[in-house]
Amino acid sequence: MIEEINNSAENYTKKNPNSVNESARQSASNAEPTQDASGEIEGESEISKKSNGDKSDVNADYSSENDEKCGNELDELKALAAENYDRFMRVSADYDNLRRRSEKERKDLLRYGNENLFKELLPVFDSFQKAIPNPELQEEADTQAAGDSDDFIKGMILILKQLSDVMKRNGLEEIESIGAKFDPNYHQAIQRIESAEVEVETVKDEFVKGYLLHDRLIRPAMVSVLVPTPEKEGSN
Repeated sequence: MIEEINNSAENYTKKNPNSVNESARQSASNAEPTQDASGEIEGESEISKKSNGDKSDVNADYSSENDEKCGNELDELKALAAENYDRFMRVSADYDNLRRRSEKERKDLLRYGNENLFKELLPVFDSFQKAIPNPELQEEADTQAAGDSDDFIKGMILILKQLSDVMKRNGLEEIESIGAKFDPNYHQAIQRIESAEVEVETVKDEFVKGYLLHDRLIRPAMVSVLVPTPEKEGSN
């Protein structure tokens, strides 16, 4: 019986091929998804659009969050850079001050390093000068002297001159006092004498010489000072 059914189906197919193909096409058409005018499958297009929309929202949220994070990090880095720059400027200024101070100390050491030595030598130098108060007059007396005394005096004068030259070469300078205007920065008055002959305080006598080491006072000159009389001051 089954064979009879199959034979009947084959005979029908042979007699009506177009009807069978049309039925097959309709079945295939019902099974396939529909397409729109652009050729896209309708179901897939809706899913794709929804998926792209979700991705756009996620990307927008991520981009906003990432921008905010980058902005915060940039502010922190700017603050750190400003702090480091400020620290660098302070350290640089401190270093420049230290360098200048060290350079000044080095120059002062070279320039005034012999100050204490000169202070100890000055009393010796004073003794030589007191032994030969006026070398020029002494030289005149030398021409009249004879024997060992003449040689001794010449030797003292020579030693005084050598010592004076050594001190001058190393920056020691005498302070001019006698007849100069009294200057408390360089002169120490141990006697004051009123006089109508002067209009300003003037040094009369010098008891102890004063000295400068380059431009630094190492000993003031001890002097007597002529001061104007009250009448003289009133007339001025």
